[in-house]
This record gives sequence, C-alpha cells and structure tokens, in this order.
Amino acid sequence: MGTTATARVIDVGVGVDRRVVGQRVITIPTCPGHTPIDRDGLLAEEAIYPSHCIYPIPQDTLEDPLTLLIPSVAAILRLEHLFDMKRVLIVGCDSYALAATLVARRVSSEVVGYSRSYCYSREFGVQKVSLKAGQLFDVVVASGCSPYDTLAALSLARDRAVLITPYYALATLSIPRVFEELRVMGVSLSTEHLATLGHEARSLLARERRSIEKLVPMRKGLGEVGFTSPKPEALVLKAILGSR
Repeated sequence: MGTTATARVIDVGVGVDRRVVGQRVITIPTCPGHTPIDRDGLLAEEAIYPSHCIYPIPQDTLEDPLTLLIPSVAAILRLEHLFDMKRVLIVGCDSYALAATLVARRVSSEVVGYSRSYCYSREFGVQKVSLKAGQLFDVVVASGCSPYDTLAALSLARDRAVLITPYYALATLSIPRVFEELRVMGVSLSTEHLATLGHEARSLLARERRSIEKLVPMRKGLGEVGFTSPKPEALVLKAILGSR
C-alpha cells in the first residue's frame, strides 16, 4: 500500500529517541500534521517518515497482510457513532472505503456504494447506486478518490448530512455553497487513538478475514505489482523526522 507499511526503523533524526531504532512499526497515514502525498511513498525499500506517525507492532503480526488495514479501520472506528442507524453512502475504492464498509455494516441501517468508484460490492454484498437512484443518505464517506466523484455523490446527501473524508483530501475539495449545511469530518488518527482502538480494529478484521481475502489486491505479492523486495517487511525507515 502506498501510504501504509509495516517497517523497521534504521535511523532517526535530531530530537528523536534513538530507542526506536530497530523497532518494527506500522505507519499512520492520517496522523495529525502529516499529509502522505507530501511525503515519501512506501512502495520503496527505504523511506523518511515523521516520528509521531509510526506505532510499534508485535512481531507476530508482520506476516499478516491485514495488519496494513489496522490504521484505516481504527480511524473509521473513531467515527462509528456517526453511522449509528443511518443510511450510509461510500465513495471510493481504497482502504478507507473498505474500513467504512466493515464498520458501517454492523451499525448502520443501510450501506450502499457509489457506482462510479465503489469496488467492494461482490465481497460484502453491498448494493451500488448511481446519481439517478433518487435516494438520499445521512452519511457520505468519501475515501481518497477523485474530488469530482465526491462532489457528484454529495447530490445524494440529505440536508445536514455528514461528509467523512481523510483530512488531507479536504485540501483538494472545494465544497459548493449549496452544501453549506453539510457537516464535514476529517478522518485522522494519532498514536494515542491507535493504542485505544487497535485491538478492536484487529478483532473486526479477524471476523471479516474470509471476505477480505477474496479481494484481489490482498492476494497479490509485491512482485506482481513491480516491487523489487520480496516482503513488505523489507521496507526500512531510513530516518525519522524530528518532532513537529
């Protein structure tokens, strides 16, 4: 995954505790003050990453590809109360769209995907709708997808609906005044949040493992996507940036 990886810390920057060197960690793409599109991508052998955006993980989780989904699921779990008994529309096809599907299915009254970009219908039995559907939704979850798709899907939002999207995506999203009553919630996750919600995220992923493993991206090895190293664990964090 280009914004999330399990890694080994091999060096640190000025002001960072050197005791993290050698630790196995997972990166948190939506941690406060961090924009993944402005940083090194993680389909690489080495990368530089902010020190406040990594979290130590147990050795026995490194081989499990579902570990990479923990930050996304934990971030959406922070906002689970917004889904409670609501009609939810999910836009996009990344880890946040998947996380929203897992979380919303257990508490929402209805979960559907936007037909232009949603890709998890078959695995999770989620219906897809188009702009012609004439349905209105209480919550719109827009993952890291095209802002054009997000704005189009908002035409299916009720008055005073909630838009949930990664906070860094808001920089590219200009919401028209016609949606001025829309409540916008930026998805973010700190290491403290992950410490609190990580276990619940792992449990949810474990329950849904069979469905998730049907997804083609989860079955692909790094060699199949043009990555030269044999395992995700081969990634090392060459230098961790100092404090904010």
